[in-house]
Formats: sequence, structure tokens, C-alpha cells
Amino acid sequence: MLSSLAYRPKLVVLDEPFSGLDPLVRDEFIHGLLELTEEEGWTVFVSSHDIEEVERLADRVAIIHQGRLQLDEGNEALQRRFRRVEVSLDDVATASIPTSVEWLNVKTDGRLVSFVHSRHAPDRLETEVRSVYGSHARAEAHPMTLREIFVALARTYRLGGETAVTGRGET
Repeated sequence: MLSSLAYRPKLVVLDEPFSGLDPLVRDEFIHGLLELTEEEGWTVFVSSHDIEEVERLADRVAIIHQGRLQLDEGNEALQRRFRRVEVSLDDVATASIPTSVEWLNVKTDGRLVSFVHSRHAPDRLETEVRSVYGSHARAEAHPMTLREIFVALARTYRLGGETAVTGRGET
């Protein structure tokens, strides 16, 4: 790979670049790569299942499912719009699970309802939750890591919900 970089490419494509590297070598590799991309103005495309490393590196995240681009947006924007939500109810949840395309992986457990909100807006959340569960429902939204977002999306894709979470082209 190093000999390829001598040609000063505009695009560097790395497939599972962290696989098999010990932590020290991994950190040195990432530091060197980031330094070179900054100096040379390169674009680096990383394909990896090591989501924690991708989160540290990526400005932009894309997810491909069954050969189709399902999500493509800035990492910060992605993490701003996804939230893990917990709703506390006064009574055991008897309401049906909402069919909102923005609420993913909805689960009920007694008086607690949890889901992933894929289009979180703090000013809308209480209104949305109360329209489904009544005026006494209380919702708490929690930030999510890129790994948690990926797992939630993978579960949704597995169930056929690709269109619910597409983020292509958003910044």
C-alpha cells in the first residue's frame, strides 16, 4: 500500500484497514493517514466493520445494504438526528406500537417504551410521544454512538424498512 501512496493519488480506498493491527500500530497508521490527507488534500474511502474507528475518522458516513446506498450524510448530522428515546407511562403500555417511519425498533416493557428516533427534533418529541401515549407520557432522548445507530439501522433493514431511515444527501 505504501508504494501506491508515492503516486500522490487523489482518492485512497481502504478495505478493512484496521484488521489485524495492534492498537499502537493502528493509532500510528490513522495519525499518519490523517496527516497525509490534510497535507495532500486526498479523499480517503474506508470500508470497515470496525465502527468505533470509523467514528473517530469519518467526516461522512455511508451505509450500503444489499448493494444499494441507504444512507449518506455527515457524521455529525447523523449523530444529531438519531436518539435513543425512553418513554415513561403512568399505566402499563396498552397503546399499539406506532407506525411512524421515524420510530425504529419500538419495544414496550410494562410502563416503559423505548425506540430509536431517526429524525429527532427536541421541540417535536414531547408532542409526538403524547399524541401516541397520552398527555402524561414523559420522554427522554439520549445521544447515540455511530455503532448504536448502525445496529438500529441494520435491524430496521433486516425487517425491510430501508426507506424509513434514508439520509442520502443530508449534511
